[in-house]
Amino acid sequence: MQRSKRLACAAASLALAGGLFLPAALPALAQTADPNAVPMQNNSFVPPEKTIATGTTVTWINLDGEAHDVLANDLTFQSPQIDPGATFSYTFATPGTFSYVCDLHNNMNGVIVVTDGGSSTAAVPPTEGAAAG
Repeated sequence: MQRSKRLACAAASLALAGGLFLPAALPALAQTADPNAVPMQNNSFVPPEKTIATGTTVTWINLDGEAHDVLANDLTFQSPQIDPGATFSYTFATPGTFSYVCDLHNNMNGVIVVTDGGSSTAAVPPTEGAAAG
């Protein structure tokens, strides 16, 4: 009987503790409207793959009740521990495919595909002699 009371108290404490993380996550939840955000939710990166242009900043938002981190497989970028409700941002300066994981939960993985983002209508500086005519 005593054991079941302790289990009930422990379950209630865990439920209460889980609720304490919710207010911290609410501001992050509002930020997920950002098309360059990658929420960490239910021990997953959502979405697991994102395509962006060079120069884009991606922000990972921890919506879980436990800490995560973001570590590029090639070590291009590495976050510190991202606590519940906190964020980490990284600006991708070069094109390529960047696979990453949560080093704390190795079942969490994702990919950022960075395209050149260049446009054929971009202004090109004139070369010497181009103005002669």
